Amino acid sequence: MVDVNERTTQSGGKIYSFNAESLTDEGKIEWYYIPDTTNMDELEKQRVITESLTDPIQTGPLFSPQEVIFDKEIIIGMKIVRK
Repeated sequence: MVDVNERTTQSGGKIYSFNAESLTDEGKIEWYYIPDTTNMDELEKQRVITESLTDPIQTGPLFSPQEVIFDKEIIIGMKIVRK
């Protein structure tokens, strides 16, 4: 299970943090950003998602994106690499 913590800033934005420490016995935790694909055709969406999943932006059980989120969608992926 991943613990998700949401905090609202004074300006109304949201800051999220993710804690996957309960999954560390399963393997190494890798985190990924998947860019917004809203205005892309299906082929372009598939290409962008596949590319974004090739390199983790961070490894380890704790992840806190630096971006403050206002009215937009951010997709974060997590993968467990088995030992």
